[in-house]
Amino acid sequence: CCLLVFIDDATSRLTQLRFVPQECTLGYMQTLYGHIRQHGLPMTLYSDRHGIFRVNLGDARDDAVSQFGRALASLGIESICANSPQAKGRVERANGVLQDRLVKALRLAGIDTLEAANAWLPSFIEHHNARFAVLPVDAHDAHFPHPSADEPHLRQILAKHYPRKLSPSLTCQFHSTLLQIHPATPGGSALRGATVTVVEHFDQSCEVLWRTVS
Repeated sequence: CCLLVFIDDATSRLTQLRFVPQECTLGYMQTLYGHIRQHGLPMTLYSDRHGIFRVNLGDARDDAVSQFGRALASLGIESICANSPQAKGRVERANGVLQDRLVKALRLAGIDTLEAANAWLPSFIEHHNARFAVLPVDAHDAHFPHPSADEPHLRQILAKHYPRKLSPSLTCQFHSTLLQIHPATPGGSALRGATVTVVEHFDQSCEVLWRTVS
């Protein structure tokens, strides 16, 4: 499995840890969702240059963005991609500590599943921060609160978006599945040939949006 790590650059506090089967876009979106729910919207997210965070294809347009980059832009979060591991030294040093301490703590706690580990991680974060966090140079918190009433909208943003065009029979292909739309009104003539967005959430559920901007 893979451990996703979010750390506050000003204090060295771990803000989110999450075990996922493999490093992927939806895993990072779920981790960012947890961060926002707990701490608010960060001003800037600093990452490496993985294809999750930026489009690395040589023939990509200059304005091309990844799914994760699109979500950050929708939330007004600046994205900075480091050019080297040394440039994001704080999280790399934290990873070194976690590879030692976290593995031993999991063994002592008798935890051997992803579900149990993720349920236990908040208590580990609390103890870790009590020992390793430092006071910031500037006490001002640069996070912006995110209204709890907007949680469904936040979940829609922190998801993978796929544009699709409906057939005359109101179907579209999504991965290996044929989706069939059942309109609320008889006929659904307005949906024939309509462009829709299939939204794949980090909990594996999906929804289809029409004339909705996320």
